[in-house]
Amino acid sequence: MSDFKKYWKTDLLAGLQVFLVALPLSLGVSLASGFPPLAGLIASIVSGLLVALFSGTHVGINGPAAGLIVIILGGVQSLGTDTPGSGYRYTLAAIVISGILQIILSRCRADKLSSYFPAAAVHGMLAAIGVMIAAQKLQGLFGQQAQGHNTLAVIAALPGSMLQANPLVSLIGLLCLSVAFGWRRMPPLLKRIPTPWPFC
Repeated sequence: MSDFKKYWKTDLLAGLQVFLVALPLSLGVSLASGFPPLAGLIASIVSGLLVALFSGTHVGINGPAAGLIVIILGGVQSLGTDTPGSGYRYTLAAIVISGILQIILSRCRADKLSSYFPAAAVHGMLAAIGVMIAAQKLQGLFGQQAQGHNTLAVIAALPGSMLQANPLVSLIGLLCLSVAFGWRRMPPLLKRIPTPWPFC
């Protein structure tokens, strides 16, 4: 209780900043994975409470893993062949089963096996995710909607999107990019506003 009285102001500000960043990120990751937006919100709330209760640390930040978008989306698309909307339900079942397996493997001290997986595979997956996100965001910068989840098709459509770009939307996007890249030179008061850019 003494720690709560001592740090409640800073904890409240830190919680607000994490909330402002994690909320749109959770909704975006959920949509990109083929899930309903509400699923991302519920997952963030539940995982945040579980991490706070069982992490065993006084400080910690938990958020959605954008690196799993490709895997989850592939599961939704491959499992959702029966009826519309069944893909993410089957994927939820697979996630629950994988969570149980993770608990069992952690009890067996199987975490040492992770050193046998090549780091190049992980780096390649993260690079592919970066290309996919950048291609879709460029479509939004031009005021266009990315059609489908095929990254090559989205990249091929970029020249046409540039020709049909909405000037006002592009101006707002470029203004936001300039603010993000120049964040370090902003006044200290504005720096209290959280930014999703990791290098800011």
